[in-house]
Amino acid sequence: MEDIKYCSQKGLGDINQDFFLCNQLQDGTCIAILADGMGGLQYGEIAADIVAQSIYETLTGHSSVDITELFVKAFKQADNAVADKCKALSCKMGAAVTVLYLKGDIAYYAWQGNVRLYGKNGKSIYQLTEDHQKEGNNCTFLTRCVNGRGFRYPISIQETKISDMDSLFLCTDGFYQSRNCLDSIINEGRLPIRIENLEDDASCILIQLHNR
Repeated sequence: MEDIKYCSQKGLGDINQDFFLCNQLQDGTCIAILADGMGGLQYGEIAADIVAQSIYETLTGHSSVDITELFVKAFKQADNAVADKCKALSCKMGAAVTVLYLKGDIAYYAWQGNVRLYGKNGKSIYQLTEDHQKEGNNCTFLTRCVNGRGFRYPISIQETKISDMDSLFLCTDGFYQSRNCLDSIINEGRLPIRIENLEDDASCILIQLHNR
């Protein structure tokens, strides 16, 4: 069994638009999902909830041995669920999301947007995902997300062995942009108790690995 901890703290906005799910199944598979509702659109907290819940239901409700195929199906189902909600509410919404699927000594992961997955070994961390974003005129915008409009590019799916890692963690931009948050994980191997001077919502799922 893995040791799983998490935190989620609201920023300056009225509502925390991050949403996470993390669970270890009876067969030992661990699934962690972290979604971040898109700023500038409506109902970010609903979008994050829908995306995370839909992906989780697909991953746990199918027995496909092809993880890539299962990820693609999960993301398409989530996109359809967002499209249905957008139609029902007559709005535009979306979320960035990263999904981690731990099975045996392999970490499979897929993402759209800028929710990051890091691996940690001792006091060294390395980013496993690549941010889907660009810098614009005084702003940063996502180039990929789950927003009910289909996917222009193939879903980013990767895998890596975890034998040389002591932990993995997923975090939203409000978390990794706070140096104190990363320092807490790097230097102390734990989540921060309280995040000070926080502007954006900050969430993290920390999974401390055990020998499998």
